[in-house]
Amino acid sequence: MNRVFTLTVILAILAACNAKKTEPAAPPPTAEDVAIEVMGDAAPPSSLLPGAWVSAEDSKYVVTITPDAKYIETYDGTDETTSDITWVSNCADAPVEDAGPYLVVTGDDIVRCFKLVHVDTNNLQMMYVGRGNTLSYTRIHD
Repeated sequence: MNRVFTLTVILAILAACNAKKTEPAAPPPTAEDVAIEVMGDAAPPSSLLPGAWVSAEDSKYVVTITPDAKYIETYDGTDETTSDITWVSNCADAPVEDAGPYLVVTGDDIVRCFKLVHVDTNNLQMMYVGRGNTLSYTRIHD
């Protein structure tokens, strides 16, 4: 009987030690959480970036990049989401040998990292580092 009682007490203590502790919610991620080296207040690597860009895959999806480092997403003319852009030299999930520039888009509780692959007067290509796929856009001319 003593052994059963002792075993029961030991199991109860072990169960209490392994119980999950409630921890406070983590703060929303920031650009620094995904960046290896923030480029500071550096201007975008190309003066060609500002403007409105329509997705090559979905003509209802438009990204507007502003000169003051805003990333505005709209779908079918509505559902506007505005995020901040931070320029970095590399992202934590990017291959080490794959030097930037990268733009980190920080919105409400989400941080995304894109490698600038190509930009010219009419075309923009960015690789979404979290997935590895390349997103292609065409400039919308007014």
